[in-house]
Amino acid sequence: EDEYLGELLVSLTYLAQAERLNVGIIEARNLKALSMHIEADPVVRLTLQLGQTDKVKRKKTSVKRNTLNPKWNEEISFNVPGISLNESCLEIGVYHHDLIAPDEPLGFLRFENTTPIGSANIAQHSEIIHWCEVINGGQRAACWHLLRKAARVVPLSPTSSTRKNSTQTRHSTSVVK
Repeated sequence: EDEYLGELLVSLTYLAQAERLNVGIIEARNLKALSMHIEADPVVRLTLQLGQTDKVKRKKTSVKRNTLNPKWNEEISFNVPGISLNESCLEIGVYHHDLIAPDEPLGFLRFENTTPIGSANIAQHSEIIHWCEVINGGQRAACWHLLRKAARVVPLSPTSSTRKNSTQTRHSTSVVK
């Protein structure tokens, strides 16, 4: 079981006619403070890997100072041809912004169309479910997702849509309407 690192409220919408993915970074709650800090200066970095190419797009939110419960209410847009959305991967990382040293990771989410871990409860795969709803044109209100430790986005292999990722445990979250 992953250590509790906090939660992030995210909304995802794909506008097919505009070929645009809108990612709403609304707020985080109960972020885990780093050992040397009482509070954090959180910033959210988004990395979108388009299809099976090496093309990666990166964007980030503003920095919120001295809080473990930041509110961003920011929408970030990516131009994504619909054909590649099914094979694309979105990684969202929450970091403690540091002016001197590299930013320190607080937790991650990974949205991709992958096969859930066979033995896990379907409710443990909230990011997979949320991403598949977006791919299939579904609309959902913002959803809380549990942050976890995660690897960086790497180029997808041709068999990535059928691979099982046993290193990431998915968690159940609640929907906000």
